[in-house]
Amino acid sequence: MLDTWTAESKDYHRFPAEFLPAFCQAVGSYEPLRFLAEKAGVFVLPGQEALRSEIKKIEEEIKKLQKQRQKRLIFLEEMREPDGKEKQQKKDAKG
Repeated sequence: MLDTWTAESKDYHRFPAEFLPAFCQAVGSYEPLRFLAEKAGVFVLPGQEALRSEIKKIEEEIKKLQKQRQKRLIFLEEMREPDGKEKQQKKDAKG
């Protein structure tokens, strides 16, 4: 079957991509998968490296959200008057 997919004499036979992970396991190399991923403009990472990458991305998102939270806390504090009441409440009461 492999010969049918890869033989130069077979113009219209192609190796099904769904078999690529099993093929990589069988030959002990992820190079075919890396090659295909590179052509698609993405990277293939082994399990642990992929998890580390995801963890790093989550940590970056947490930092970003913490900065946004801090900005909002500062803005909220700036909206308060010295007596602790919010300025908007007084405006609404006058309204």
